[in-house]
Amino acid sequence: MMKRMQQDAVLLSLINEMKAKGSWCGETHIQKAAYFLQALMQVPMSFKFILYKHGPYSFDLSDEVTALRADRLLEYKTRLPYGPSLFPTKEGQEFLIRYPKTLSNMRKRSSLSLRKLERWELLIWNVWPLLFSLHSTKTKRGNHDRFGLLS
Repeated sequence: MMKRMQQDAVLLSLINEMKAKGSWCGETHIQKAAYFLQALMQVPMSFKFILYKHGPYSFDLSDEVTALRADRLLEYKTRLPYGPSLFPTKEGQEFLIRYPKTLSNMRKRSSLSLRKLERWELLIWNVWPLLFSLHSTKTKRGNHDRFGLLS
């Protein structure tokens, strides 16, 4: 598992890469991207995710975003018509310079590109109501998750 500061560097780098690809970078987008980075790309972050209405959600990640804002490494900016987006601050960009090995290892581990990550996000967005429904069934009637999608 990564240490907290390494994990913060990975999150800031992820947001930078998402922005470079034209992402809006609202918290929901970051939640989904971090989930795929951790679950599919095997980047060893410590966030615990649950099934939620709009996709995977981590209260730990939400707390970490709040901490990054408190540390002035991340800030919200309003972007019409979508609402608030998260941007690394100047201090956040300088923070990334301190973790070249962590970020290099993350990129090596990530055999999927951000574009593929976005495709996975679209897939989950489209099938999430079904997964959410299966999860509700699982919790009410026992385990109906034959493929391990909901664990």
